[in-house]
Amino acid sequence: MDYSRKNHYLKFKSIDDDWVYIEDFLTGETWEVRREIADFLRALNGKTDPYKINEEFSQEFVDELLDDFDEEGWLYSGQRLMSGGIGTALFTLWIPDVKIWHRIVAKIWNSLLILLCLPVFIIGVSILVRGNFPHVDHDTNLGLCYLVGLVPGLMLHELSHAAACLSDVRGNVFEFGIMIRYFLPGAYVVLDSEKIRNRFKKAQIFAAGIEMNLLLAGIFLILLKFGWLDCTLLIYAALLNGILAAFNLALIGPLDGMKIFSELLGVENIVDKAKKLIFDNEAKKILRKRGINGRAAIASCYIIVGFQLLLPLVLILNVISIMGLFN
Repeated sequence: MDYSRKNHYLKFKSIDDDWVYIEDFLTGETWEVRREIADFLRALNGKTDPYKINEEFSQEFVDELLDDFDEEGWLYSGQRLMSGGIGTALFTLWIPDVKIWHRIVAKIWNSLLILLCLPVFIIGVSILVRGNFPHVDHDTNLGLCYLVGLVPGLMLHELSHAAACLSDVRGNVFEFGIMIRYFLPGAYVVLDSEKIRNRFKKAQIFAAGIEMNLLLAGIFLILLKFGWLDCTLLIYAALLNGILAAFNLALIGPLDGMKIFSELLGVENIVDKAKKLIFDNEAKKILRKRGINGRAAIASCYIIVGFQLLLPLVLILNVISIMGLFN
């Protein structure tokens, strides 16, 4: 039997012995509630009978609490499919109840990812370049290439972000799922790295997906050596993961490259600031007087803004390429 479950986006922080601060990570709404009520809410995990959580609470009082929680949006609706606007929908696959073993697995995953991604990728590329592998070719289906290359590439990309975040005790993951965005398939993860103060660690969290795509590309190319699978399939799958890695490195607003760049520089809203500088002639005059460093800053702003124009173009090209699978 499924019982009431708290909204998994709620964050709890103690104020004192009697009061607790609650924040909805998605909406930013905040509340201050008494500790016994917060403890009761926190215990609603969908598996525990709410009438047995606190023996001092009567059945009528629990019913009132559950009604109040529902009105406040503190309970999980159970809805896994959500619309995100035109051409966008999300389907939740996993809502983690983070335990210590999750963090241990995440730590191992992330450490191996950092250690192996570049060596494996380099070895795979060297095998491809040298052509030192048995050529096994069949009638390769382009749709199968996309399936083999993109499905693990997209899913493991997002799970690697989650692993990198959970590898730090101050990081948290709220949700993982699949999505259609601008009519294109993908995956997503909702995580919270706000409490992580080390900007290099936060940058690595955003880089973890790219590291995974490089690792997968290397693995696909290394498999060429064994002659078990069709060469075209493996090369195409490796190419797709290489493209995913390169694309996510781009300095485009929603992509990992911009997040990494922003974290390393310690600058927020970098696209908006770059746009503002481009149209501020006085600020550009001041920067030009600083010599090469100032001119480099101006050039960087133009590059960042220029990258934003690439996103619609890439999306259009992706749609065309996917449509080509059905021709």
